[in-house]
Amino acid sequence: ELYLELVPRFGNLVLVKRDRVVAAAKEFTPAQNERRSVMAGQPYGLPPLATGSPSPPRLVAESGTDPDAFLAYAQSDEMLTVPLYVYRRGGVLLQAHVVPLSGFADAICTREPSLLAILEELYSQGADRGENERATRRRRLALKKLAEREAKLRAELASLAAKRRRADERDALRSEGEAIFAELHELPEVQRDDAKDRAAKLFTLYKKLGAALPHVERRERQLRAALGAVEMLQWEAQRVSPEELDDLEAALTQLEGRPGPAPRSAPSRRRKRAALEFRTPSGSRIVVGRSPIENAELTFKVARPNDWWFHARGIPGAHVILARDDRAEPPPGDVQAAAALAAYYSKAKAGANVAVDYALRKHVRKQRDGAPGLVWYTNAKTVTAEPRATLGDAVPEVPLAPAGKN
Repeated sequence: ELYLELVPRFGNLVLVKRDRVVAAAKEFTPAQNERRSVMAGQPYGLPPLATGSPSPPRLVAESGTDPDAFLAYAQSDEMLTVPLYVYRRGGVLLQAHVVPLSGFADAICTREPSLLAILEELYSQGADRGENERATRRRRLALKKLAEREAKLRAELASLAAKRRRADERDALRSEGEAIFAELHELPEVQRDDAKDRAAKLFTLYKKLGAALPHVERRERQLRAALGAVEMLQWEAQRVSPEELDDLEAALTQLEGRPGPAPRSAPSRRRKRAALEFRTPSGSRIVVGRSPIENAELTFKVARPNDWWFHARGIPGAHVILARDDRAEPPPGDVQAAAALAAYYSKAKAGANVAVDYALRKHVRKQRDGAPGLVWYTNAKTVTAEPRATLGDAVPEVPLAPAGKN
């Protein structure tokens, strides 16, 4: 027999065979509890009842219930058959009791028969809260790493800016060297060699700064691209769902160019969520990426070469694909609808009007060594759209087929 003892401070699970304790979740000796001990091998006795006349729980007392009436009710069989009073606020379970409670006027009260179902809901609530806390910690850590990377990139850019200023001022070095040679004949013989050395050093520094300028410009472009990737991932870190944090961390690892930790769940077992996809009244399908990896997969694995690709211009945002089964040109209304979605799923979603670029998918290519979702594109058009989260009459549709020959 397994006894579940719901005793304040000494709640326990005790396994008993032939009135002897076989095992207990918590064992305690007479020195630890004068009224009762639980030890393996000892005879088992039920927990002693509380002495004196028990008082109703605080919430019941505050509700104005008569103490004697409540105690009589609590000892009757009726209490075991009457539905419970269950209080929730905003879908969150607050309290459940056998009698109505005061202090929950702003909560929704329902009558429910199963205490086990309520306990399961309470457990799920706690598990969800724990998951949310873990997701928050992971999100903060990603943002911290991105902030540190941004600081390093900006510091290097500042250093390169100083080198560029020196390179831009190198003409003064050449002019000074030429002036020395122009006045060399006026100097005494003993000073001419030193003057020649001085002029030669000026010309050498002038050439060195000039030779360094292309490297400075190239590195500045790389750093600005890296800053763009950091800005994109900072935006993604604030918008991705907890389920997509693995994608965010993978993109951050790729951006840093280092081997990442083992994935939290095997890719083959990981459940892939359904695409955020709509169908317009005219028959076009519009799909929205919701994470860096999802953006990359949508653009380079799902979209076909002649599908249309949309992205908010010059700011972090989602990849949006507009496709038609008949491969015909989409009507202007569908283009505007896809642009509105691209505007909404971007950093400028709070704006009144957002510039959105769109191009054929075949004119979009990955950025070399860039984080997932970072691309270059050509032959683009631009449309201004008001951000919208839905298409009104649009309804969810099945995912697009993987990319194939056009």
